[in-house]
Amino acid sequence: MDETNAMEDNPWVRRFLDDVDTQRVSEEQVPRVEKLLRLIADEGIRRGYAVLRPDDAEMMDKHQDDLAWAHIAIRKEDVTYFMQVSESSQPGMPAREPFSHKPGQTGECPAWMDARNYEFAGTGVLTLAIRSEVSQWHQRTCKDSDRTHIEDRLGKVFDSLDLGSKRREQERRYREERERRKQEMYAAYRLEKLVETLKQRSGDYQEWLQQGEYLNLLERAVLRQDGGISTPFQKDLDTLREHLRASNPWNDTDNLPFEIPKPSDYELELFERHRDGARHPYGFDSFATNNTASSYRDDAWSYSSNAADRYEYGGAMSAQRRAERGYSPVPVTVNPIEPEYDEVPF
Repeated sequence: MDETNAMEDNPWVRRFLDDVDTQRVSEEQVPRVEKLLRLIADEGIRRGYAVLRPDDAEMMDKHQDDLAWAHIAIRKEDVTYFMQVSESSQPGMPAREPFSHKPGQTGECPAWMDARNYEFAGTGVLTLAIRSEVSQWHQRTCKDSDRTHIEDRLGKVFDSLDLGSKRREQERRYREERERRKQEMYAAYRLEKLVETLKQRSGDYQEWLQQGEYLNLLERAVLRQDGGISTPFQKDLDTLREHLRASNPWNDTDNLPFEIPKPSDYELELFERHRDGARHPYGFDSFATNNTASSYRDDAWSYSSNAADRYEYGGAMSAQRRAERGYSPVPVTVNPIEPEYDEVPF
Protein backbone atom coordinates (compact mmCIF):
# COMPACT_ATOMS: atom_id res chain seq x y z
CA MET A 1 0.00 0.00 0.00
CA ASP A 2 1.11 3.55 -0.74
CA GLU A 3 2.04 5.57 2.31
CA THR A 4 2.54 9.25 2.92
CA ASN A 5 4.85 10.78 5.48
CA ALA A 6 4.60 14.36 4.26
CA MET A 7 1.79 15.81 6.34
CA GLU A 8 2.27 19.34 5.05
CA ASP A 9 -0.15 18.49 2.25
CA ASN A 10 -2.22 15.74 3.83
CA PRO A 11 -4.37 13.98 1.17
CA TRP A 12 -6.91 12.99 3.80
CA VAL A 13 -7.39 16.61 4.79
CA ARG A 14 -7.79 17.60 1.16
CA ARG A 15 -10.41 14.90 0.66
CA PHE A 16 -12.26 15.93 3.80
CA LEU A 17 -12.39 19.59 2.77
CA ASP A 18 -13.38 18.84 -0.81
CA ASP A 19 -16.07 16.21 -0.15
CA VAL A 20 -18.80 17.85 1.93
CA ASP A 21 -21.03 14.80 1.43
CA THR A 22 -18.88 12.78 3.86
CA GLN A 23 -17.83 15.42 6.41
CA ARG A 24 -20.43 14.43 9.04
CA VAL A 25 -19.92 17.65 10.99
CA SER A 26 -21.45 21.11 10.82
CA GLU A 27 -19.65 23.84 8.94
CA GLU A 28 -18.46 25.42 12.19
CA GLN A 29 -16.58 22.25 13.14
CA VAL A 30 -14.77 21.75 9.83
CA PRO A 31 -11.62 23.71 10.86
CA ARG A 32 -11.39 21.73 14.09
CA VAL A 33 -11.72 18.38 12.29
CA GLU A 34 -9.08 19.49 9.79
CA LYS A 35 -6.70 20.17 12.67
CA LEU A 36 -7.65 16.87 14.34
CA LEU A 37 -6.87 14.86 11.20
CA ARG A 38 -3.43 16.47 11.03
CA LEU A 39 -2.85 15.66 14.70
CA ILE A 40 -3.82 12.02 14.12
CA ALA A 41 -1.43 11.76 11.19
CA ASP A 42 1.43 13.40 13.10
CA GLU A 43 0.90 11.26 16.20
CA GLY A 44 0.66 8.13 14.07
CA ILE A 45 3.93 8.86 12.29
CA ARG A 46 5.61 9.62 15.60
CA ARG A 47 4.55 6.21 16.93
CA GLY A 48 5.62 4.27 13.86
CA TYR A 49 2.30 4.07 12.01
CA ALA A 50 2.09 4.58 8.27
CA VAL A 51 -0.52 7.03 7.03
CA LEU A 52 -2.10 5.45 3.96
CA ARG A 53 -3.31 7.36 0.95
CA PRO A 54 -7.06 7.55 0.24
CA ASP A 55 -6.45 6.89 -3.46
CA ASP A 56 -4.35 3.75 -2.87
CA ALA A 57 -5.54 1.12 -5.36
CA GLU A 58 -4.90 -1.87 -3.09
CA MET A 59 -6.78 -0.33 -0.18
CA MET A 60 -9.66 0.68 -2.45
CA ASP A 61 -9.90 -2.91 -3.65
CA LYS A 62 -9.76 -4.56 -0.21
CA HIS A 63 -11.46 -1.97 2.00
CA GLN A 64 -13.81 -0.05 -0.24
CA ASP A 65 -16.59 0.33 2.35
CA ASP A 66 -14.21 1.24 5.16
CA LEU A 67 -12.44 3.72 2.94
CA ALA A 68 -15.70 5.47 2.07
CA TRP A 69 -16.57 5.58 5.77
CA ALA A 70 -13.23 6.84 7.10
CA HIS A 71 -11.71 10.31 7.29
CA ILE A 72 -8.19 8.92 7.73
CA ALA A 73 -6.51 5.49 7.71
CA ILE A 74 -3.27 4.45 9.37
CA ARG A 75 -1.45 1.13 9.38
CA LYS A 76 1.02 -0.69 11.58
CA GLU A 77 2.35 -4.18 10.98
CA ASP A 78 -0.54 -6.05 9.35
CA VAL A 79 -3.48 -4.03 10.74
CA THR A 80 -5.19 -1.03 9.15
CA TYR A 81 -7.14 1.36 11.37
CA PHE A 82 -9.89 3.45 9.80
CA MET A 83 -10.94 6.57 11.73
CA GLN A 84 -13.97 8.79 11.32
CA VAL A 85 -14.94 12.02 13.08
CA SER A 86 -18.62 12.88 13.52
CA GLU A 87 -20.62 15.49 15.40
CA SER A 88 -23.51 14.75 17.75
CA SER A 89 -26.87 16.36 17.04
CA GLN A 90 -29.13 18.02 19.55
CA PRO A 91 -31.75 15.63 20.95
CA GLY A 92 -35.43 15.96 20.17
CA MET A 93 -35.02 17.14 16.58
CA PRO A 94 -38.03 16.63 14.29
CA ALA A 95 -38.15 13.81 11.75
CA ARG A 96 -37.38 14.57 8.14
CA GLU A 97 -38.09 12.87 4.86
CA PRO A 98 -34.99 10.92 3.90
CA PHE A 99 -33.34 11.67 0.56
CA SER A 100 -35.62 14.65 -0.03
CA HIS A 101 -32.75 16.42 -1.77
CA LYS A 102 -30.19 15.36 -4.33
CA PRO A 103 -26.73 15.35 -2.74
CA GLY A 104 -24.06 17.39 -4.40
CA GLN A 105 -26.31 20.04 -5.91
CA THR A 106 -25.54 23.65 -5.08
CA GLY A 107 -27.60 24.90 -2.19
CA GLU A 108 -28.76 21.44 -1.14
CA CYS A 109 -27.75 19.73 2.11
CA PRO A 110 -24.82 17.28 1.98
CA ALA A 111 -25.43 13.55 1.58
CA TRP A 112 -24.48 12.64 5.15
CA MET A 113 -27.12 15.03 6.48
CA ASP A 114 -29.71 14.11 3.86
CA ALA A 115 -29.48 10.43 4.84
CA ARG A 116 -30.46 11.16 8.45
CA ASN A 117 -33.91 10.31 9.78
CA TYR A 118 -34.03 13.48 11.88
CA GLU A 119 -33.03 17.06 11.33
CA PHE A 120 -29.47 17.88 12.35
CA ALA A 121 -28.48 20.62 14.76
CA GLY A 122 -24.82 20.62 15.72
CA THR A 123 -23.71 20.54 19.33
CA GLY A 124 -19.97 20.90 18.83
CA VAL A 125 -19.45 17.50 20.51
CA LEU A 126 -17.23 15.32 18.32
CA THR A 127 -16.74 11.56 18.38
CA LEU A 128 -13.75 9.70 16.95
CA ALA A 129 -14.73 6.19 15.84
CA ILE A 130 -12.16 3.51 14.97
CA ARG A 131 -12.62 0.44 12.78
CA SER A 132 -10.21 -2.41 12.20
CA GLU A 133 -10.12 -6.15 11.65
CA VAL A 134 -9.05 -6.52 15.29
CA SER A 135 -11.41 -4.00 16.88
CA GLN A 136 -11.98 -6.28 19.89
CA TRP A 137 -8.45 -5.47 21.02
CA HIS A 138 -8.54 -1.68 21.11
CA GLN A 139 -10.63 1.35 21.97
CA ARG A 140 -13.43 1.87 19.43
CA THR A 141 -14.57 5.41 20.20
CA CYS A 142 -13.34 8.59 21.84
CA LYS A 143 -15.83 11.38 22.53
CA ASP A 144 -15.64 14.95 23.76
CA SER A 145 -16.58 15.35 27.40
CA ASP A 146 -17.32 18.32 29.62
CA ARG A 147 -13.69 18.45 30.74
CA THR A 148 -11.63 17.21 27.80
CA HIS A 149 -11.72 17.06 24.02
CA ILE A 150 -10.58 14.34 21.66
CA GLU A 151 -7.38 16.27 20.99
CA ASP A 152 -6.43 16.00 24.67
CA ARG A 153 -6.93 12.22 24.73
CA LEU A 154 -5.43 11.35 21.37
CA GLY A 155 -2.35 9.92 23.08
CA LYS A 156 -4.50 7.48 25.05
CA VAL A 157 -6.25 6.42 21.86
CA PHE A 158 -2.90 5.45 20.34
CA ASP A 159 -1.89 3.82 23.63
CA SER A 160 -4.94 1.60 23.21
CA LEU A 161 -3.89 0.66 19.68
CA ASP A 162 -0.34 -0.13 20.82
CA LEU A 163 -1.58 -2.17 23.77
CA GLY A 164 -3.90 -4.12 21.50
CA SER A 165 -0.97 -4.90 19.22
CA LYS A 166 1.05 -6.23 22.16
CA ARG A 167 -1.84 -8.35 23.37
CA ARG A 168 -2.35 -9.83 19.91
CA GLU A 169 1.31 -10.78 19.82
CA GLN A 170 0.98 -12.42 23.23
CA GLU A 171 -2.08 -14.35 22.05
CA ARG A 172 -0.28 -15.43 18.89
CA ARG A 173 2.63 -16.79 20.92
CA TYR A 174 0.21 -18.46 23.31
CA ARG A 175 -1.61 -20.16 20.45
CA GLU A 176 1.68 -21.39 19.01
CA GLU A 177 2.77 -22.77 22.38
CA ARG A 178 -0.64 -24.33 22.93
CA GLU A 179 -0.47 -26.06 19.55
CA ARG A 180 3.04 -27.29 20.34
CA ARG A 181 1.75 -28.58 23.65
CA LYS A 182 -1.13 -30.32 21.92
CA GLN A 183 1.22 -32.09 19.51
CA GLU A 184 3.41 -33.06 22.44
CA MET A 185 0.40 -34.56 24.21
CA TYR A 186 -0.56 -36.46 21.06
CA ALA A 187 2.92 -37.99 20.78
CA ALA A 188 2.88 -38.97 24.47
CA TYR A 189 -0.65 -40.36 24.12
CA ARG A 190 0.33 -42.49 21.14
CA LEU A 191 3.44 -43.81 22.89
CA GLU A 192 1.43 -44.78 25.95
CA LYS A 193 -1.16 -46.59 23.85
CA LEU A 194 1.57 -48.37 21.88
CA VAL A 195 3.11 -49.63 25.12
CA GLU A 196 -0.31 -50.75 26.37
CA THR A 197 -0.96 -52.53 23.09
CA LEU A 198 2.44 -54.23 23.22
CA LYS A 199 1.83 -55.45 26.76
CA GLN A 200 -1.60 -56.76 25.90
CA ARG A 201 -0.41 -58.48 22.71
CA SER A 202 2.56 -60.09 24.41
CA GLY A 203 0.34 -61.23 27.29
CA ASP A 204 -2.17 -62.77 24.89
CA TYR A 205 0.66 -64.44 23.00
CA GLN A 206 2.18 -65.92 26.17
CA GLU A 207 -1.25 -67.20 27.23
CA TRP A 208 -1.71 -68.82 23.81
CA LEU A 209 1.67 -70.57 24.07
CA GLN A 210 1.00 -71.71 27.62
CA GLN A 211 -2.33 -73.26 26.64
CA GLY A 212 -0.65 -75.29 23.90
CA GLU A 213 2.19 -76.31 26.19
CA TYR A 214 -0.32 -77.37 28.85
CA LEU A 215 -2.11 -79.67 26.38
CA ASN A 216 1.23 -81.34 25.56
CA LEU A 217 2.06 -81.81 29.24
CA LEU A 218 -1.45 -83.09 29.96
CA GLU A 219 -1.23 -85.66 27.16
CA ARG A 220 2.16 -86.95 28.37
CA ALA A 221 0.94 -87.16 31.97
CA VAL A 222 -2.10 -89.25 30.97
CA LEU A 223 0.11 -91.57 28.91
CA ARG A 224 2.45 -92.12 31.85
CA GLN A 225 -0.39 -92.76 34.25
CA ASP A 226 -2.79 -94.83 32.17
CA GLY A 227 -0.49 -96.16 29.48
CA GLY A 228 -2.88 -94.88 26.83
CA ILE A 229 -5.51 -92.27 25.99
CA SER A 230 -9.18 -93.01 25.72
CA THR A 231 -11.01 -92.11 22.55
CA PRO A 232 -13.27 -89.43 24.13
CA PHE A 233 -10.31 -87.75 25.81
CA GLN A 234 -8.29 -87.84 22.59
CA LYS A 235 -11.19 -86.15 20.79
CA ASP A 236 -11.18 -83.41 23.43
CA LEU A 237 -7.45 -82.92 22.97
CA ASP A 238 -7.84 -82.76 19.19
CA THR A 239 -10.70 -80.26 19.51
CA LEU A 240 -8.68 -77.98 21.79
CA ARG A 241 -5.61 -78.18 19.54
CA GLU A 242 -7.74 -77.30 16.53
CA HIS A 243 -9.11 -74.34 18.44
CA LEU A 244 -5.60 -73.15 19.33
CA ARG A 245 -4.42 -73.50 15.73
CA ALA A 246 -7.42 -71.46 14.58
CA SER A 247 -6.66 -68.75 17.15
CA ASN A 248 -2.99 -68.56 16.16
CA PRO A 249 -2.06 -64.82 16.36
CA TRP A 250 -0.02 -65.09 13.17
CA ASN A 251 -2.94 -66.25 11.06
CA ASP A 252 -4.48 -62.75 10.86
CA THR A 253 -1.71 -61.12 8.81
CA ASP A 254 -3.84 -58.06 7.99
CA ASN A 255 -3.80 -56.91 11.62
CA LEU A 256 -0.14 -57.40 12.40
CA PRO A 257 0.80 -53.66 12.32
CA PHE A 258 0.03 -51.52 15.34
CA GLU A 259 -3.15 -49.52 14.88
CA ILE A 260 -3.74 -46.73 17.41
CA PRO A 261 -6.83 -44.64 16.58
CA LYS A 262 -6.22 -40.91 16.60
CA PRO A 263 -7.65 -39.50 19.84
CA SER A 264 -10.36 -36.87 19.89
CA ASP A 265 -9.67 -33.49 21.45
CA TYR A 266 -11.77 -34.58 24.41
CA GLU A 267 -9.63 -37.68 24.95
CA LEU A 268 -6.46 -35.59 24.66
CA GLU A 269 -7.78 -33.21 27.28
CA LEU A 270 -8.43 -36.08 29.68
CA PHE A 271 -5.03 -37.60 28.94
CA GLU A 272 -3.26 -34.31 29.62
CA ARG A 273 -5.18 -33.72 32.82
CA HIS A 274 -4.47 -37.17 34.25
CA ARG A 275 -0.87 -37.18 33.02
CA ASP A 276 0.38 -33.77 34.13
CA GLY A 277 -2.30 -32.61 36.54
CA ALA A 278 -4.51 -29.55 36.33
CA ARG A 279 -1.92 -26.82 36.69
CA HIS A 280 0.37 -27.23 33.70
CA PRO A 281 1.25 -23.70 32.48
CA TYR A 282 -0.06 -24.47 29.00
CA GLY A 283 -2.53 -27.17 30.00
CA PHE A 284 -6.28 -27.09 29.56
CA ASP A 285 -7.06 -26.47 33.22
CA SER A 286 -4.53 -23.67 33.53
CA PHE A 287 -6.92 -21.41 31.66
CA ALA A 288 -10.24 -23.26 31.48
CA THR A 289 -10.72 -22.55 35.17
CA ASN A 290 -9.71 -18.90 34.80
CA ASN A 291 -12.79 -16.71 34.53
CA THR A 292 -10.80 -13.90 32.90
CA ALA A 293 -9.48 -16.09 30.06
CA SER A 294 -10.25 -15.11 26.49
CA SER A 295 -13.03 -16.88 24.63
CA TYR A 296 -10.85 -19.25 22.64
CA ARG A 297 -9.02 -20.31 25.78
CA ASP A 298 -12.27 -21.45 27.31
CA ASP A 299 -12.41 -24.07 24.56
CA ALA A 300 -8.76 -24.89 24.14
CA TRP A 301 -9.22 -28.25 22.50
CA SER A 302 -12.06 -27.02 20.24
CA TYR A 303 -14.47 -29.87 20.83
CA SER A 304 -18.19 -29.63 21.41
CA SER A 305 -19.29 -30.64 24.89
CA ASN A 306 -20.89 -29.35 28.04
CA ALA A 307 -19.89 -29.33 31.67
CA ALA A 308 -21.57 -32.68 32.35
CA ASP A 309 -19.38 -34.33 29.71
CA ARG A 310 -16.12 -33.43 31.43
CA TYR A 311 -14.24 -35.14 34.20
CA GLU A 312 -14.24 -33.43 37.53
CA TYR A 313 -10.66 -33.31 38.76
CA GLY A 314 -10.04 -36.49 40.69
CA GLY A 315 -13.17 -38.26 39.39
CA ALA A 316 -14.31 -39.92 36.19
CA MET A 317 -17.34 -40.23 33.95
CA SER A 318 -19.24 -43.47 34.34
CA ALA A 319 -19.17 -46.05 31.56
CA GLN A 320 -22.93 -45.65 31.15
CA ARG A 321 -22.66 -41.89 30.66
CA ARG A 322 -19.82 -42.30 28.19
CA ALA A 323 -21.92 -44.78 26.23
CA GLU A 324 -24.93 -42.44 26.28
CA ARG A 325 -22.81 -39.64 24.82
CA GLY A 326 -21.19 -41.81 22.21
CA TYR A 327 -17.68 -41.65 23.67
CA SER A 328 -15.50 -44.62 22.93
CA PRO A 329 -13.65 -46.54 25.64
CA VAL A 330 -9.85 -46.43 25.74
CA PRO A 331 -9.02 -46.52 22.03
CA VAL A 332 -6.60 -49.42 21.78
CA THR A 333 -6.74 -52.01 19.00
CA VAL A 334 -4.99 -55.25 19.96
CA ASN A 335 -3.31 -56.99 17.05
CA PRO A 336 -0.72 -59.79 16.87
CA ILE A 337 3.02 -59.14 16.53
CA GLU A 338 5.64 -60.84 14.40
CA PRO A 339 6.39 -64.47 15.49
CA GLU A 340 9.82 -65.55 16.54
CA TYR A 341 9.46 -68.78 14.57
CA ASP A 342 7.24 -70.20 11.87
CA GLU A 343 6.40 -73.53 13.45
CA VAL A 344 3.76 -73.84 16.15
CA PRO A 345 5.21 -75.93 19.06
CA PHE A 346 2.16 -78.20 19.27
